[in-house]
Amino acid sequence: MNITGTGFDFSAAGTCCSVGNSFATGNGYGYIGNGTNVTFYNNFANCNGTDFDTNSASSAISGKLDSKIDSLKNLVSVDFNGTFTALAAGFSCGPTPLTLTSAGTTISTPGTYCLTNNVQLSAASSINITGNNILLDLGGHTISFASTGTAIVCTGSRVTIQNVQINTCTNGILVSGSTQVIMQDLKIYNCTTSAITCLNTTVATIKNCYVSNAGLFGLQMALRAVLLVDNCQVVNNSGQGIYVDGTQFLVGGAGVTIRNTISSFNTVGFTLNNCATALLDNCNAANNTSHGYLVSSANINSQSPIIRNCNAEANLGVGFRMQDNGNTSMRYLVQGCSAIAGNNDGFQLARINGLVKDCLAQSNNGNGFLITGTMVTVQNCTAQVHQVANRAGFNLANAGTTCTITGCVATNNTIGFATESPLVTSPVFYLNSAANNGTNFSAPLGATSAAIALMSGTPNYGNNLRSSNP
Repeated sequence: MNITGTGFDFSAAGTCCSVGNSFATGNGYGYIGNGTNVTFYNNFANCNGTDFDTNSASSAISGKLDSKIDSLKNLVSVDFNGTFTALAAGFSCGPTPLTLTSAGTTISTPGTYCLTNNVQLSAASSINITGNNILLDLGGHTISFASTGTAIVCTGSRVTIQNVQINTCTNGILVSGSTQVIMQDLKIYNCTTSAITCLNTTVATIKNCYVSNAGLFGLQMALRAVLLVDNCQVVNNSGQGIYVDGTQFLVGGAGVTIRNTISSFNTVGFTLNNCATALLDNCNAANNTSHGYLVSSANINSQSPIIRNCNAEANLGVGFRMQDNGNTSMRYLVQGCSAIAGNNDGFQLARINGLVKDCLAQSNNGNGFLITGTMVTVQNCTAQVHQVANRAGFNLANAGTTCTITGCVATNNTIGFATESPLVTSPVFYLNSAANNGTNFSAPLGATSAAIALMSGTPNYGNNLRSSNP
């Protein structure tokens, strides 16, 4: 920065001088020069006394900017932290103060806007973001409604909305038809419909958010491609905590990442519906009135849904419910997850073609692992303390061709390993151990001969180990 001098001075430059991809800020002059045959391209200036010296007929850059200045004014670059930083000439050096009245406002011009006051909007009033390349910073100020309304509506692209606090509304933030929208550092309470809704949106990021007491959804996403939810808490919502519908995804397209996020005291904690390449990582679903995690049967487009290092605890439904989608070509993975103290099964594996490994089911009021899908492998998992009558640590109910149970441990359950009639095809079942269960291995009345042979053989049948108790 040189507030009295020049950022780039090529006044003495000779023939064929080239200046490109440069940035000048805070100088007396950004660019000045009168060299001959100067190539001048993709250069940016902001907050200089004079950004581009175009006043002299001899200036090398005179006449070279007229065709570019409009596009420069609209140029916005995105840094790696997801913060939109204005670089174009013609922007003001600081943010534009934004003082709201109850009538709301519309933002259509690129730039940075900072809210200066708390405000209660009237019904049907909003902050409407219709332009592109906009950063809206509410500075922690609160937007509320006396009755109903949507606080922020965004239809623009390349927009950042941050430091938000919204209380009492119909919808907190509604994003529709946008591309590249970042919402961060959010607190949204008491919305009668949804705290955050994204419709027909491509590339959305939601991070560092706290959402509670919504009437339907905490976060509701109906996307075209790419969603990142990171470090959010979604609690006490009357409907689903986080619901993602990727019906508009193309097969093989980019999908969803949800990580480091809590969804508790809702109906379903996390729902993935038709989401391509979905990843849930290091999340927690607790005390929901239905399931902790639901991968729905509509996921016909899902390439490889992955749930890893996630926890489900004290939910009234199933901890992890993988519904049947009828598609053998789509493989899913559940790894390093735990389902504890739920009021139903810990894991329900109806979905075809999956690998469930290194998982724990403990003290659920149902089966630890209920396996009904074909082409499912359960590997190195543990089920313990499931003591409801006729429920098991591992229950192969209608499990079909190529189902594999290996390296698993069942302890202190009513039944360790069980089959329910009919068992379609005898699964691969080896290197499993059962101890201190009411019955270690069980095939109920009416089971197929293969199931009976599998579960009632010698103590080391199929290389499976059983203790001296039944």
